[in-house]
Amino acid sequence: MVKQRWFISVIGLGTMVLSLALSQCGWAQDTVTLYYDHEARIPKETFQVAANDPSTLEGDYTEYFFNGAVKTKGTYQQNQANGYWEYFYENGQPKMRGELKDGRNQGVWEYFFENGRLEMKGVVNDSLREGPWTFYYENGALKSEGPFRQGQKLGLWKEYYEEGAVKVKATYQGDTTQYQEFYASGDLKLEGAEVKGLRQGLWKNYYENGSLRAEGRYEQGKRQDSWKFYYPNGQVSSVGDFLDGSSVGKWTYYYESGAISAEGAERDGVREGYWKLYHSNGDFKGEAVFNHGEGAYREYYPGGAVKVEGQLSNGIHQGKWQYFYEDGALEGEAAFTNGKGTYYGYYRDGTKKMKGTVENGERIGVWELYQPDGQLAGYYQSVYENDQPVFQALDGPNKTEVKDSAKVEVRNPDYLYRKKKNLRYFSPKINEMKRMILGVNPVALLVNRLPVSLEYYIQERLGHELEVGVLRDPFFTLDQKVELGQPYQRGFFVNFKQKFYHNDTRSGMFYFGHQLGLDYLYHYANVAEVDGDGVAVQSPQTALLAKEQSISYALLVGTRLMKDPDLIQPRTAKDRSGQGLTFDLFLGIGVGYRILHQQYEFNTLYNEAMKQLDQSHFHIPFYLGTTIGYAF
Repeated sequence: MVKQRWFISVIGLGTMVLSLALSQCGWAQDTVTLYYDHEARIPKETFQVAANDPSTLEGDYTEYFFNGAVKTKGTYQQNQANGYWEYFYENGQPKMRGELKDGRNQGVWEYFFENGRLEMKGVVNDSLREGPWTFYYENGALKSEGPFRQGQKLGLWKEYYEEGAVKVKATYQGDTTQYQEFYASGDLKLEGAEVKGLRQGLWKNYYENGSLRAEGRYEQGKRQDSWKFYYPNGQVSSVGDFLDGSSVGKWTYYYESGAISAEGAERDGVREGYWKLYHSNGDFKGEAVFNHGEGAYREYYPGGAVKVEGQLSNGIHQGKWQYFYEDGALEGEAAFTNGKGTYYGYYRDGTKKMKGTVENGERIGVWELYQPDGQLAGYYQSVYENDQPVFQALDGPNKTEVKDSAKVEVRNPDYLYRKKKNLRYFSPKINEMKRMILGVNPVALLVNRLPVSLEYYIQERLGHELEVGVLRDPFFTLDQKVELGQPYQRGFFVNFKQKFYHNDTRSGMFYFGHQLGLDYLYHYANVAEVDGDGVAVQSPQTALLAKEQSISYALLVGTRLMKDPDLIQPRTAKDRSGQGLTFDLFLGIGVGYRILHQQYEFNTLYNEAMKQLDQSHFHIPFYLGTTIGYAF
């Protein structure tokens, strides 16, 4: 036994004993046999050499497994493998077979699974696949079929499910492939183009019911730019951008009803920075601040009190979580590992109320419920009805249901202490974003004004804006170029605005507001005495006709679009949520009161110009504009 192990190891090192079966003619014999063992009992190879040159292979060649089964059979001519060759598995089943010419595959070749069934078949020219080829599953079912040209797929190729339905249709033309994938039912699952084997351009993914599941662009096999994902009912489930295959910039997630469920920034495929979460009815639910996909989560009551707090890692509950009554008393706590943990619930006085398992945000398994005095009330199975948890009574921890038992509904308790609720616009939120916005309104040039504004913005609640600017009517005409007798104005204005913002949406933050405005104007005219033909008989003079002070109050409505910096610099922007470009579109109407002070004594020329001024005390101003700004 020791000797046998020694020869096997020698074989593993590639050493073997050559035994020449010599005839009475000595070296004229042309058959050579190599053995696995020293005793020359287990043949490894048998081949023939030229009678006049033992170094030249000429004739039949056979290779064996250690168990004696044939491994390879074929023929050599002048040291080159030629003719029909066969290869076998150790169990005797064929592995592959076909023609060789000067050591290269030529003609029809067949390849087999170890169970003897055909794996693939086709023509090979100079070791390159050519013409139609077929591939099979191990059970004999057709797997794929299509043509080759010089070793490359060409034209229409089809892949099949084991049951026989078409799985893939791909049309190859040079480096480009038009790809379609199907469900076993025959419905389209996926479609798009590939270049050199990598996805490129627009790709679409479908549910089996035919509705769109996802759509977006690829570049060199990686998702790029804007992508949309959908629910089976056609509603958008999420929208956002990709950069080199990783999600970046602002992402918005939706409930199947179409309401927003969460929104925030992502970087390198994970959530980053400040995120907001909403209930399906649109009410604010909670917030989280992420760093590389991990961060603290907080959920609030409508009055602003903390309801839930804990840690999230890539959207999964981790570590210690705490749940509170609205007055701040501890309602429950749990320790999570990868989204699963044991929950302990308490009455307001701190005594145990319930115990059970929570996984992925839902109660599972058997729960224990306790009386306020600490006595076990019973065992219950948690079930969900209309997305609300209810407890089904059991007769013990073995999950046997109590017949005709009443369901114990888990409800929020009646709070003993209710806080006075303020308007949401004046109720600060934890970790809310505050920014300064510097802006300019070029549209105001249409009414001969150029305002510059600075707004103190508080996230989705308030905006306090100071706007100052110059007034020139006409704006782009030099004073001396104004037509004789035509009044013109020069001055400045100051506006104070307060805005009340609603929650941010994809179409911006709607707001309403009011404005207090102050205008200070000088009314001028270029005048000169003229003859009967209207020709000036003296040089024109600039006359100050009047000074005007005006105060106004207006109501405004508008929407603000905030540009997320991660959409511009997803790789480099850090901790700058809310910075970037912003656009404010608004309109309004007001009422004003003006005082006009005439600045000259009686003068016929001045009087003619003065008559053209609006001298009424009350006026109704209209406002329409687009402010382009930068938040910092």
